[in-house]
Amino acid sequence: MNRSGSCNAPAANSAQKFAPQAPICGARRDPVTYPVPDALDEVCKRSTAKLLYCMPTVHNPTTATMSVARREAVAEVARRHNLFIIEDNVWAAVAPDHPPPLATFAPERTYFISGPAKAMAGGLRIAFVHAPEGQAERVRATVRMTSWMAAPLMAEITSRWIQDGTGERLTEAIRETITRRLALAEKYFRGFEFRSDPAVSFFWLELPSPWRAAEFRAEAEARGIRILTGETFTAGRDPAPHAVRISVGGKHTYEEVERALATLTEILKSPPGAATAVM
Repeated sequence: MNRSGSCNAPAANSAQKFAPQAPICGARRDPVTYPVPDALDEVCKRSTAKLLYCMPTVHNPTTATMSVARREAVAEVARRHNLFIIEDNVWAAVAPDHPPPLATFAPERTYFISGPAKAMAGGLRIAFVHAPEGQAERVRATVRMTSWMAAPLMAEITSRWIQDGTGERLTEAIRETITRRLALAEKYFRGFEFRSDPAVSFFWLELPSPWRAAEFRAEAEARGIRILTGETFTAGRDPAPHAVRISVGGKHTYEEVERALATLTEILKSPPGAATAVM
């Protein structure tokens, strides 16, 4: 079924099936940022959790991808506790060489969501939802209650572009642009701890000591560069990592991106406070 934007689709699915006032819970995570199955099991035992939202393929912001073994384990925990899953797959379409979706391992409880905004054009605010058997009509009802319908023009353009090959050509152009710009990140951040994926136009930088994420962001903003800290993506009151997400996409030219990355590297190699110190 269609939905008016992949950002809204998870909200529609969760509102349709679960209490809107349910608390947000976090599970202990491993170095690749995904819930450890044992920790997820513990959260389910000590809470009223009914829903797991995750991005197992190209996680935002860390770009990590969950292994097949981890997907199987998470699916088993979800099945044991009758936990429903919203799988956000919006980034994976740009680079298709990834493991099978989590929905493959738990199809009876997974709402698989993807869309063309990242793979074709940002203006295509529409999503596609593959719901568990027997649940599609309930999702349609929620769409009607929240936004009435997906924009017909968006659905028509997306369908035509998929069928006539335009979508694949746009995806390939996006893929080439990402590859070229991520090569700049490799050039400027060599020697630092950062993670990237050829599917996404951003990378995840773990800050070296003594940098704190808020301080690094302040230094960058003082130089006219906007970045996102780990706190932006942290659920509830869980501690946030001292790391930042740096985008190399958008309307900026290749040269502008290179200058920004060079500036960020310069900041990173300086002591905290150097750029904003008042003499």
